[in-house]
Amino acid sequence: MNLTSRKPLLLLAGGACALLGAGFWVLVTPDNPLTRLFRRPITETDAHVVVGPYPIEEDFKALRDHQVTTIVSLLDSRLPYEKVLLDQEKQVAARYGFKLLNFPMASVLGHPLGSDYKQRVERAAEAIAATEGKVYLHCYLGLHRAEAVQALLRNRGARTATYLLRQAERSQDIRLLDQAHRDYEEGRCADALAKLGKIEHPDAKTLLLRGWVEYRLGDIPAARDLFDEVLRISPELDDARIGRGYCALREGQVAAAEEHFAVFMKAHPADPTAAHGLGLVRYRQGRLEEAARFLRTAHEADPADGEIREILDEIARRRSARGD
Repeated sequence: MNLTSRKPLLLLAGGACALLGAGFWVLVTPDNPLTRLFRRPITETDAHVVVGPYPIEEDFKALRDHQVTTIVSLLDSRLPYEKVLLDQEKQVAARYGFKLLNFPMASVLGHPLGSDYKQRVERAAEAIAATEGKVYLHCYLGLHRAEAVQALLRNRGARTATYLLRQAERSQDIRLLDQAHRDYEEGRCADALAKLGKIEHPDAKTLLLRGWVEYRLGDIPAARDLFDEVLRISPELDDARIGRGYCALREGQVAAAEEHFAVFMKAHPADPTAAHGLGLVRYRQGRLEEAARFLRTAHEADPADGEIREILDEIARRRSARGD
């Protein structure tokens, strides 16, 4: 994965309420006001594991009525809005008598982040396989992270099924956002841009994804303007600040890039994304020792990233040539 094409900890969300508002409130309120017929079948087939999106209160009622006893959450509390959601989920699960297991996983636009991501997938799958009774497995949208665990379970012969109750409630805009997100992560940026252009009521998350699509397509001014708009209307979605930093780097504005990455790192000191950005800044500035320190932090989070390894090797060669 190429971090110059940006690796924010984006769980670019749809969820059932993505159009009820923008920003942090949307992210922590994955609900909508439609009446739910929760006594309908929750899956097409009887299965040990049901896979779906972040559960709202009506989902807990439906899951309880269908003999689900354990919730396995893949939310990652390192992400501010997922921490809020996880805290809420723990309270509601306890109220309805569910056992809640949390295996935090971070992914970047569908790509795993962290050297232990596969181990976390493995641990989640093992815990589910060892659990008696039905299990509800989810991340935020029920995509990417949950699908990775589901695939491993299926490979081991477990019966899994998709949660059905809220699929019909997903608006056309949300479906388009999901499809555009998948296009983006699979490298079909032109297709993603076309789908995003069909969204009638774009919210901050839509603009954020469009910013990264434009960035990958090379329209840096358009990407920059979109990231600025996200920060204006929804400053809580500060992953846009990382995008703004990469745009500044592409435009040769190293000082501006440094400021954006530093602000993000102050708010999220454990996030390796800003470390990568600051590593590139220091590399451009010729401050090789600092660059290496930041880039090593990023590389520890994503050791498969060949670009970071190449830059670290180049820094080592330069320092050796200087006699450092």
